[in-house]
Amino acid sequence: ATERRIDVGWCNGRFFMGVATVGIASLANQVANETKFLRGTAVYVWGVLRALTSFSPQAFTLEVDGVARAVRAWNLSVGNGQMIGGGMRICSNAQFDDGLFDVNIIDAAPRWKVVPVLASIFDGKHVEMDEVSEVRGQVVRIEGVEPLAIMADGEYIDSLPAEFSVEPQA
Repeated sequence: ATERRIDVGWCNGRFFMGVATVGIASLANQVANETKFLRGTAVYVWGVLRALTSFSPQAFTLEVDGVARAVRAWNLSVGNGQMIGGGMRICSNAQFDDGLFDVNIIDAAPRWKVVPVLASIFDGKHVEMDEVSEVRGQVVRIEGVEPLAIMADGEYIDSLPAEFSVEPQA
């Protein structure tokens, strides 16, 4: 291995290294953390299936580097790295050392259209689908109607509203 300096993400004053999510992926992560009868990738697939039964797209205000917009989405991911639970490449274009977050947005779509999106996260091909958009930036603010949980690197980190910032080469 070659040692190198990488960026660190901050969410409301707490650091994370990989990806922070809010929405269906954070609910799936919570379900996976509470599940004892499965392990590995299977527990995250179970988490997504369970989350699909109860979660619906949410209204968010997403601000990236001072540019705000209203979005209705299944999920928002703020990625310093690429992967979440079990090897899902949700922010497949993110790099640990570019000084930027990749923000992945799974737009509101009918449940039957979002299932293929969620299935294609494993290989990162979801970013090519119409229901997914991405934006890059250094400072990200997310507000929601509800104080939804934010999961980062597999653990609860905080709830909305949230401010994310990247510390380059930390």
